[in-house]
Amino acid sequence: MATVETLELFGVLGGELAPALARSPHLRALQSLDLAHCDLDDEAVAVLASSPAMPALSELSLAGHIHDASFVALAHSPLLPRLRSLSLESSRPTAAGLAALAGSPGAGRLVRLNLSWASVGDDGAQALAASPNLRGLRRLELYCAEIREAGATALARSASLAGLRELLLAINPLSDEAVLSLIGRPGRAESGNCR
Repeated sequence: MATVETLELFGVLGGELAPALARSPHLRALQSLDLAHCDLDDEAVAVLASSPAMPALSELSLAGHIHDASFVALAHSPLLPRLRSLSLESSRPTAAGLAALAGSPGAGRLVRLNLSWASVGDDGAQALAASPNLRGLRRLELYCAEIREAGATALARSASLAGLRELLLAINPLSDEAVLSLIGRPGRAESGNCR
């Protein structure tokens, strides 16, 4: 296991095993960890987020029904400054949780952030758009993230997100005005199933 660079445990790891994973001495070469839909609770995410066991980790997927406490734990995590890709699909943050994550200086290396199927909403989109720490993002995935006109407009006008190359907004209830505000955005704005 000491040479494993990618570990995908999609749907198989329960929260009770998270501490063992976080303490494992065999994950020093691990670069990509997928724990999507593993029923991790906020305590398990906090244990993983504080783990020194994965110094090479650059991609992390914790997709599932995690909440603000997990977002705050990640914001203060020693892992976050090393991550280039973070997937938190199907999570249930409030705008405060998103603001904590986006407001963390550790988020500055992220190139890809996936919040698809999450309860982002307009307030969360505005929190992301306002963060100066997300300037390095190139891909922001917000499929079916409950974003409407105010959130789309904030994303379109964000100076911090000017470097985006891919802004994925499919399956959001976007108005024609919201889509028009995105048309001027550099890079790729995908917003299928808008109505």
